[in-house]
Amino acid sequence: MTITAGNLRWGGLYPPHFTHRIGNEIDFRPMSFDGKPTWCNANGNYPNYDREKTLALIKIFKDAGADEIYFNDPKSFEFGAKPLSGHHNHVHISWSKKLGKKPF
Repeated sequence: MTITAGNLRWGGLYPPHFTHRIGNEIDFRPMSFDGKPTWCNANGNYPNYDREKTLALIKIFKDAGADEIYFNDPKSFEFGAKPLSGHHNHVHISWSKKLGKKPF
């Protein structure tokens, strides 16, 4: 699993990650069959995109209490993910509502 944005103090200073400040946000790349970077297209596929493993990770985070998940694979919507522009190449997971904390 490749984490592309975790949480550091003032981590939100690098746009557009303004929510990655207080320890309740994480971004990771979708899983691939070959270990190389991948993404999903509008149909939820791409030659090296491992949908099964990516959805398994999304389910793990959802079961762990994630209350916001953004990813543009339509199949991920079954696990509570929502589409958001720019989220074809990474999954955004948040526990903001559950922790009662906002970045500002």
